[in-house]
Amino acid sequence: MENNIILSTENIQKSFLGTKVLKGVSIELKRGEIHALIGENGAGKSTLVNIISGVHQPDDGDIFLDGIKQEYKNPSDAQKAGIGLVHQELALCSHVTVGENVFIGRLPETGGLIDRKKLYEMTEKVLEPFESSIKPDQIVEELSVAQQQIVEIAKALSLNCKVIIFDEPTSSLNESEAQKLMNIIEDIKKQGIGILYISHKLSEIFQITDRLTVLRDGNFIETLDTGSTNSDHVISSMVGKQVKKLYPNKSTCVNEKEEILHVEGFTRLPEFKDISFTVRKGEILGLCGLVGSGRTEVSRAICGIDKSKSGEVYLNGTKVSIKCYADALNNGICYLSEDRKKDGLFVAMTLLENMMAPELKNISRFGLLNRRMVTKQMADYKQKINIKYVTVNQIMNNLSGGNQQKIMISKLLALNPKLIIMDEPTRGIDVGAKTEIHAMLRELSEAGVGVVIISSEMPEIVGMCDRVVIMNVGNLVGELKGEDITQENIIAKISEFCEY
Repeated sequence: MENNIILSTENIQKSFLGTKVLKGVSIELKRGEIHALIGENGAGKSTLVNIISGVHQPDDGDIFLDGIKQEYKNPSDAQKAGIGLVHQELALCSHVTVGENVFIGRLPETGGLIDRKKLYEMTEKVLEPFESSIKPDQIVEELSVAQQQIVEIAKALSLNCKVIIFDEPTSSLNESEAQKLMNIIEDIKKQGIGILYISHKLSEIFQITDRLTVLRDGNFIETLDTGSTNSDHVISSMVGKQVKKLYPNKSTCVNEKEEILHVEGFTRLPEFKDISFTVRKGEILGLCGLVGSGRTEVSRAICGIDKSKSGEVYLNGTKVSIKCYADALNNGICYLSEDRKKDGLFVAMTLLENMMAPELKNISRFGLLNRRMVTKQMADYKQKINIKYVTVNQIMNNLSGGNQQKIMISKLLALNPKLIIMDEPTRGIDVGAKTEIHAMLRELSEAGVGVVIISSEMPEIVGMCDRVVIMNVGNLVGELKGEDITQENIIAKISEFCEY
């Protein structure tokens, strides 16, 4: 084994419930290298990372760290060996200090009590390279998501990790925060630490990584030098076929169609002020702006999820009263939350229970499920939206992010909405699942449903939307349609308001 290989796996195999999810995966990570691990949701990335970090044990195959064979019984063993993991969903204790989080399980003591002076000195030293305003004695829940990620990274560095795994590290960050994080990762690389980087954002992969490994359906496909390949090849390698179009064709006659929704004068200071716009039948409207622009807040207010001080909603020209989300549903308006695990799914329940929840009235009688109807419905959903699962009794939390998102959308479609508002509809999912969801949304619009998309991914707004309304710091600052919808024009509208 080469001296510059810090971590390697050989023929890793793993099965769950009789289904093989890893089929002999071998990868190599070099010292001072940023190496991307990519693939569709369900490709086996998370399982491989969980094996490397000691969460799961392989059924077969070996892990080598610095050329020495490793056997981890738990995450603590992997951590002691030098494997650090920065989770997508941060694993911090929110009600204690930064210092206590960084040195959890290793707190300095004097006379049986925590030596806080020493703890905070140690923490300050670990935080020093980040040039951050974070204080060692700050309570973690007071920090932004970006600052909490720095605490996670500091914890890994305090363990003198040889390898750090970043799992979707920028999924909850804005563009500026994401760039700062990538600068930090570049600095960590210079220390000779091997970095395994998982992301669905190909722009990040091509910006920051040295090499990439593609997994598909539990199989190793190939390892490439990032600089010697391109996004078209990588996408084809991930999905096993050439993906000709990431975005379906746009509608050509939206302006001629009738108005489904009109919102007038929505205000709740300081989040948003005097927001008015329309959505037409069969239109995909983008509601965009920087993180903190008020786009999510105003959408939730329109749907009655949160209150607004003022504002009126008209459906098909008729004023309607929406005081709670049940009112919105009764009027044919559905909302897809940006946080699928908090607001969209029963993650501890089964796939079957989640899928059937919106349709209990239609598939049950006298409190008993009609099993025949349930079986038919599940078969229809599997075919229509290409959900991948082993059994309908699989726990929702064990499904991939892409499948969870498709199930959330399917639950809303079962309600036959007139209008659907989707907040970050493809966040944290792979390019194949994104393509399927984009096609699904365009099919909805062509069937006459009004669709509103809120997205932090500018290419998605540009590629999907027939018209765009733009927000900044709670104000509506512009509107674009047709060929005028470009990233440059959207940024220009936001910048004009900032200058004003």
